[in-house]
Amino acid sequence: MKKLITILAVIMVSTISMAQNIQETTVQVGQITVPAFTVSIAQDEDRASSLMKKQFKEWGVSTTRSNGYVMSIAEVISNLSAAPINFYSKIEETGRRDNKATVITVAAVSSNLSVEQSTLNAAVRQFLASFVQRVAQDEANEKSAEIQKKLDKATKVAAAAAATIATIDKDIAKRQGKIDSKKKDMEKLQAKMDKLQKEITEDEAEIQKYNTKKEEYTKKATAANQDVEAISAELEKYKSIAY
Repeated sequence: MKKLITILAVIMVSTISMAQNIQETTVQVGQITVPAFTVSIAQDEDRASSLMKKQFKEWGVSTTRSNGYVMSIAEVISNLSAAPINFYSKIEETGRRDNKATVITVAAVSSNLSVEQSTLNAAVRQFLASFVQRVAQDEANEKSAEIQKKLDKATKVAAAAAATIATIDKDIAKRQGKIDSKKKDMEKLQAKMDKLQKEITEDEAEIQKYNTKKEEYTKKATAANQDVEAISAELEKYKSIAY
């Protein structure tokens, strides 16, 4: 939107500057020299020619062509004069490539000398200034539509991306919830493992005690068995003498 406003501002400022550069001149139409006004604009020739053609239609006048001029002869053009006038317009492209410009030249004379030329000149100059603004506005509207189309497309893409991101965030949150739950399960299992390990350590300690006690009683049993054998041998000795 900021870019759009900037472009429109540049176009309008440029247009105002061009309108102020309208030059008074004369043009040769057939055998007569006609007072005229001319201006150079940045917009292309096709746009200006199309709008001039549209202007003639809006005036409701017929036109002819001669020597590059589009002319309306002996017609009443209400916003220029209440009396019949001859109106001439010429639009041509100048320059080359990136230095192109469009030159618009307009002129008008009274068909029956009933209109003061100075009055008609003022009206023609005002028309040309308004026409320059119209051409610029047409370009601005076109660029505005193009940029708005791009903006709408970018907005849709951004909205779709935002929706996708929201879906991804939900999936991430769901997965993170599972991870947190599993971590808690692992903590519980770890606590249980720690308890079992403690019990194993305690049982191993008890086994060690039993093994130590077992060794002690094994030694006692060995000594006792040896005593039994010695006593038994001595007993047998006395038994043999007694019988």
